[in-house]
Amino acid sequence: MKVTVVTSDKGELVGTIQGEFLLTEVEGQTGLAVNDESGSLMQAGILLASGQQMQEIEVPDELAEMDATDFIERIRTQISN
Repeated sequence: MKVTVVTSDKGELVGTIQGEFLLTEVEGQTGLAVNDESGSLMQAGILLASGQQMQEIEVPDELAEMDATDFIERIRTQISN
């Protein structure tokens, strides 16, 4: 499964959201959005602060079944490699 990961300017994990997202402007701030099936742009609820970056990574599907603590640790491992 694809996960979009937001990291700080120091490479620390800030947040994640499942799926592929686009960088877009939302009311003057950089945010993540996804195209829904109708072709309209749907806001995703993550806004990037200055210096934050996003990356899309591929992770095993079983991560979706993990509790939040284990999920975060696995994602941290993925982005530090």
